Amino acid sequence: MNFKENLKQLRKSKGFTQKSLAEKMNLPTQTITNWEQGKTQTSFETLEILTTILDCSYDDLLK
Repeated sequence: MNFKENLKQLRKSKGFTQKSLAEKMNLPTQTITNWEQGKTQTSFETLEILTTILDCSYDDLLK
């Protein structure tokens, strides 16, 4: 798996919709959609926020 697939799986396992995760991160929903479709990448700072919100490691997101 890769980032887009891991993000989607982790998001769903924690009970977040794309919209609720975007709201928690103060981002447009389209940003989450683009990440999960592999259209855009995220920054290291945003990865750090994702690991905190999703209670996971960098490896869980990026493996």
